[in-house]
Amino acid sequence: IARVGEGIVTTIGSSASHKDVLENPDAISKTVLDRSLDAGTAFQILSIDIADVDVG
Repeated sequence: IARVGEGIVTTIGSSASHKDVLENPDAISKTVLDRSLDAGTAFQILSIDIADVDVG
């Protein structure tokens, strides 16, 4: 779970604006899966479903 959180923070932090992430929340999934954040763990990330993004 912490590694997925790392992917979320990395994606938002590397975006020009948080609005870019709101317009394309799949970028979070792409970052996590592309960086193989599940490597060396006892689990495998098959998919990430983002149901809602709230700014606040």
